[in-house]
Amino acid sequence: MEETDQQHKPLLLESQKDAVVEHASQEEADKQHRTFQPMFLESQEDIFVDERAPIGKVRFGLIALLVLAIAAVIAFCNNGSQPLSDIDLLATVVMPGVDISNLNETTPQYRALEWLAYNDTRALTIKNDATELLERFSLATFYYSVGRGYFCNDWLTISSHCDWVYFDCDEYSFHHSIRCDADGRVTILHLESNGLVGRIPSEIGHLKQLEYLYLQYNKFSGPIPSEIGNLQQLKHLYLQNNKLSGPIPSEIGHLQQLEYLLLDGNELSGPIPSEIGHLQQLDSLELGLNTFSGPIPSEIGDLQQLDSLKLGLNTFSGPIPSEIGNLQQLRSLYLASNKFSGPIPSEIGHLQQLLNLYLASNNFSGPIPSEIGHLQQLTTLELQNNIGLTGTVPVEVGQLESIMQAVFSNTSLTGGLDDLALCKKRYFTLRADCGGLNPKITCECCTQCCRTDENGHTRCDPD
Repeated sequence: MEETDQQHKPLLLESQKDAVVEHASQEEADKQHRTFQPMFLESQEDIFVDERAPIGKVRFGLIALLVLAIAAVIAFCNNGSQPLSDIDLLATVVMPGVDISNLNETTPQYRALEWLAYNDTRALTIKNDATELLERFSLATFYYSVGRGYFCNDWLTISSHCDWVYFDCDEYSFHHSIRCDADGRVTILHLESNGLVGRIPSEIGHLKQLEYLYLQYNKFSGPIPSEIGNLQQLKHLYLQNNKLSGPIPSEIGHLQQLEYLLLDGNELSGPIPSEIGHLQQLDSLELGLNTFSGPIPSEIGDLQQLDSLKLGLNTFSGPIPSEIGNLQQLRSLYLASNKFSGPIPSEIGHLQQLLNLYLASNNFSGPIPSEIGHLQQLTTLELQNNIGLTGTVPVEVGQLESIMQAVFSNTSLTGGLDDLALCKKRYFTLRADCGGLNPKITCECCTQCCRTDENGHTRCDPD
């Protein structure tokens, strides 16, 4: 038995030796664990338990995976909450559906993207500031589209675009060019007489809360963008005295809050779109001094709030539609220097508020309708240079007490004018074909008598 024990003793010792070594290694591991454990537990003491316990190890692994998963989801969902630094990402918001890889880097749109992505330090984010981004992009595109003019580097600043200003050449002073509502949305864009050239960009249509757009007295060229129809809160559209060309876009009919549409003094052409009849809040429609053509659409009669209709110095043709008589708030009707033809409609006598009636230099024919005598507020009546007008001046017209100026020269009218109520006034203007050896009209009270020579030239001299 003792021998057996001796034989097995080395084996037992060998096992014990191994156990001792293993025990020493475990103590060293525990020592290292205790060395690092306090730092770990200090930052995670509310979450983890000592991971030396098997359940602690499991819990630690699960929670670590959960934290990583949540972080990944947040990073994915909040991709648009990061400050802008990527033009492609920005373009998905301000130019959706546009492949900007096909966009020339010199275009106003690309330059606006670059400014927003790399130079605008307001640190806007796609998720939280999409509306402001879109408006700043629109205004930046506008800036790069129309030349510097008198911007004087006071646009594209790091401040809110609601604070951007412009330089007024007439007053030689700075003014706010942009006004915003309480929510920071652009409501007024005022750049009158600002020396601007180039085209009005389609991105103007992003300013969805815009109510007043003043771009008159600049050098804008090209068409009125159809996207103007997106500005459905617009009340004033002042584009007069530029170099705009092409037709009035039919989308203008979407602007059902519009009160003033001033397009005179451009190079616009084509007919008045029938959609103009949708603008039933319109107070003034001024299209003079362009190259518009075609008839006045009958839908003009739907503009029953209209105060001023000025279509002079174009090439409009055809008759005046009878629907003109629906405009019973109208005070000024200026149709001079066109190619209108046919009779003057009797419905014009329905315009009881009318102060000024300018029908000169057209191709009207037939008699002057006696219904003009109903216009008791009328101060100016100009019918000259309508050689087709015939007959005499109606008695009803002659009795209008309000008239201060009447012009009948270069027509085929006949008869006498000395019975006009106008002749009894102290100050007045009355011009007719009462000059030459064979005057068409007798008029002792006329302030000017005119005569037409064999070449069709009319000369008027003081009586």
